[in-house]
Amino acid sequence: MRKLDIVDWGVILLGLDDIAGIEGRLYASDIANFAAHELMSISSGEDLFDVVACLALDSEISTIVLREQVEKICNTKALNLDLSKRKWRLVAMEYLLAQLSTESVYGLIELSGFWAAHEWSSDAPPSMLGKRNDISSERYHSKAHFEHVIEEHQQWLQKERTCLIPRNYD
Repeated sequence: MRKLDIVDWGVILLGLDDIAGIEGRLYASDIANFAAHELMSISSGEDLFDVVACLALDSEISTIVLREQVEKICNTKALNLDLSKRKWRLVAMEYLLAQLSTESVYGLIELSGFWAAHEWSSDAPPSMLGKRNDISSERYHSKAHFEHVIEEHQQWLQKERTCLIPRNYD
């Protein structure tokens, strides 16, 4: 996520819990590293300076206190956690597609499982929203249909990247 430049405090907060499609979660040391980076852009007089400094300096902080502090940051900054969920979903989909089964039946099951875990989001690719349900089971599980579904997911990823990843202008 850091490579994509999409980490913010909302992403950090959600990363304290299990994320559908991502193995593991963030630890205090991950948050301390992010907080240390964030400290470079905060002046000592700002409201959140002490909270961010505490997170940057204490990688042994308890999960309960850690969550409270990160929630305080998110609330103060009025962050959109739905946007943060989309960022995690983007990374999870990139991971899934990179290791997706090449067998059409299993690949379709994996993709369906992903979207089920994400509550069948309304912005999912059309093939995952039950559209075009009039095709036969044989056609649905065909290699050609599977390739079409993968292409829809690649297009979805590109659209999400465009929306979520800031452009760095030189």
